[in-house]
Amino acid sequence: MPTGSSLPDAQLRLLARERIDDDTLPVAVSTRLLASYGRGHLCVLCAEAVTHEHAEYEVEDPRDGKMLTFHLRCY
Repeated sequence: MPTGSSLPDAQLRLLARERIDDDTLPVAVSTRLLASYGRGHLCVLCAEAVTHEHAEYEVEDPRDGKMLTFHLRCY
């Protein structure tokens, strides 16, 4: 099963720092994690769709309780 984003690891790390700095991603994530096959939602890190070929991770945002969707690799 593919793990997700087509971006290189270095670029994913840079995006993670940027998303935390612009408050798109929280500094700390919740311990609540759901995993399933992708449903087409956009990954909050790489902005690519998490398709049914990918594992989709959903993490509760501790700031507001909304679910954040990631590829396995992006998480």
